[in-house]
Amino acid sequence: SHGVSPAFAVKIFKQYRDAAIAVVQENPYRLARDVFGIGFKTADRIAQNLGIPADSPRRAEAGVLHVLAQHSEEGHVFYPREGLRESAREILGIDEKIVDAAIGEMAASEELVVEQASEESPVYLKSLHVAETGTAALVRELLQTPVRPMEIDVDRAIGWFEAKQGLELAAAQREAIRRAVDSKVLVITGGPGTGKTTLVNGIIQILEKKGRRILLAAPTGRAAKRMSETTGREARTIHRLLEFSPKTMRFQRNRENPLEADLL
Repeated sequence: SHGVSPAFAVKIFKQYRDAAIAVVQENPYRLARDVFGIGFKTADRIAQNLGIPADSPRRAEAGVLHVLAQHSEEGHVFYPREGLRESAREILGIDEKIVDAAIGEMAASEELVVEQASEESPVYLKSLHVAETGTAALVRELLQTPVRPMEIDVDRAIGWFEAKQGLELAAAQREAIRRAVDSKVLVITGGPGTGKTTLVNGIIQILEKKGRRILLAAPTGRAAKRMSETTGREARTIHRLLEFSPKTMRFQRNRENPLEADLL
């Protein structure tokens, strides 16, 4: 009578057992978070069948979470509060003030994180905020540890690489190799055709010549394959490199069992 299919009914019962009916009647929007396969739209339809008003605070909260989840699937870790408010208002068809109040309530209950210090007022899902700030802290820790000293004439090494490859590096590329030799962490960025692949090859060849053990990693299988093709060395996905175990949902490589390499 509330528009729940038999397949979803089974999933809901498995999740909540004897409390299933009570949970669905009290807050059907929990289904979108707790039950795999039930999204916001299905939960919203069930809620409407139960007579929950369109301007219900719970509906506003669920709509905000839905927008943030969609945004994260596109690769974003946060959404500026103003944009989030507008997107949720469009989907829900309710007043912006209700949406804004929902954001405030969820921030107070720590379901969301709103960084007030920034002009954008970024709004994060709690898990993504933990991931981003945790990553930043770990990078800071890496930067504070000393670099292992290496005896190398970088200009001579760059000249050796250029002669070997039959090319001449641009000034910015030379600077990137210099920094790679004495930096703990380095980010090289640029559009297609700006010479990132050449740089990776230069860094690998120069540091391998100095006896450094190097591992190559990429976020996706496709990127790893491309890296293998352009460097002539094995590149692996981050999950494969860190030996992710689906059974335990953990990485086998960690602080206690680090990778056997000098450079990643």
